[in-house]
Amino acid sequence: MEHIQKEVCKRRLSGQGRFGSFNQRNCTKPVWKDGWCKVHHPDSEEKRQKISEEKFNKKYENQREKARLIAAAPELLEACKLLQDALTEYKLRDIKKRYSLCVADACASKAIAKAEGKI
Repeated sequence: MEHIQKEVCKRRLSGQGRFGSFNQRNCTKPVWKDGWCKVHHPDSEEKRQKISEEKFNKKYENQREKARLIAAAPELLEACKLLQDALTEYKLRDIKKRYSLCVADACASKAIAKAEGKI
């Protein structure tokens, strides 16, 4: 009886444990394309890497946005204070636009209080 050897993937895999790199073996999955199995084919690996990077970027985009806001917080606080001063000065001059100026002033006051930790 003759033993028929199937064609297997070209990828060399490391063994388990501390000295795994010294105990390499071939992947035992059958060939899919160009001598590679579906898992280790360069196109498949590249596609998985892109998907993984997209997930990572999506997950950590919010944290990067928060970090940018924290870095800009002192300048934003100063801008809110200047806005509040300007609104207060302008509010005293023009009575017709008083309501919208009061709303803007209240928003600036709330932002300043939150930035200073009072809220």
